[in-house]
Amino acid sequence: MTFAGRRKALQRLLTALDIKTHWFPVLTSLLKARFLPGSTLYLIVDRTQWKHRNLLMASLVWGRRSIPIYWTLLDKQGCSNLSEQIRVIDVVQSLFVHYRLIVLGDREFCSVRLAEDLASRKIGCYSLRLRKTATIQFNQQIQLPLRQTGLRPGTSFFWAGVKVTKAKGFGSFNFAAKWQRKSRYKQPEEAWFILTSLGELDVAIKSYRKRFRIEDMFRDLKSGGYQLERTQLSGERLEAMIMVIAMAYTSATIKGEKIRRQKMEPYVGRTREPKRATARHSTFYLGLWGLLWDQRLQRWEDEDFTAGSKTHHHRRALRAAELIRQPL
Repeated sequence: MTFAGRRKALQRLLTALDIKTHWFPVLTSLLKARFLPGSTLYLIVDRTQWKHRNLLMASLVWGRRSIPIYWTLLDKQGCSNLSEQIRVIDVVQSLFVHYRLIVLGDREFCSVRLAEDLASRKIGCYSLRLRKTATIQFNQQIQLPLRQTGLRPGTSFFWAGVKVTKAKGFGSFNFAAKWQRKSRYKQPEEAWFILTSLGELDVAIKSYRKRFRIEDMFRDLKSGGYQLERTQLSGERLEAMIMVIAMAYTSATIKGEKIRRQKMEPYVGRTREPKRATARHSTFYLGLWGLLWDQRLQRWEDEDFTAGSKTHHHRRALRAAELIRQPL
């Protein structure tokens, strides 16, 4: 097939793909296979922008990463508005009717109206980060700007039943705040102020901390494996291409979990050093490069390695490649 023919075939494929028809059934099967009904799942809503493309996305926390669930291109630059945020959550909530859902969002998504909408429709719990310019109200006489809470590195507090000013007509919320302690490796520049429906400080903070996993996912999609920013697509074809990437990304992440579980990580990448707190490579990296390593190893499978001191190691590598090659 000529290059032009392959290009047209790919264009037809991208035009035919639909998120709800082709991606949601896959997600439903994955959720049933991995989570029991009633399990707590974390839905992250975030936005990323490059060149003239502005992408609003919902993702599901999956291990130490998140996987794309639903996305839409905004026909404008800059932040999303309340109706666009609610529309994305409305589309995906049917996937999680059998689970306990916690919605996470950064300061762009910390709208009192969004929190009230989530609570009124019982979509799930939430932990949404407030801007430090906000003011909370304890009663009609006491109002406190977040800048004046007295929070310092290494301190935290939790208040229940407070209101956010300039939000008349809405109920009260729980409020969690934490400024991480400075250490040799971390120098947090500012505190977290979290508007939440969760009832404890530690639960609210630990939940919100998972929000950063979508940033790792965006980095994987853009520069860590798929080079999304280099695409020339736009509109519906770009949304369809993201679905293809989402399928590949999810598959690689699950494959990487299997590689780590079966202790085949030394064949794919560098293992974690004894004093290192976290793994050197993510499960996505292991899954992606595990498949590439297997493809390169196949050219050596028919070679004669019956002699020499490395025969045993070669056979073990072939066995590892065979396990990686197995379907999920």
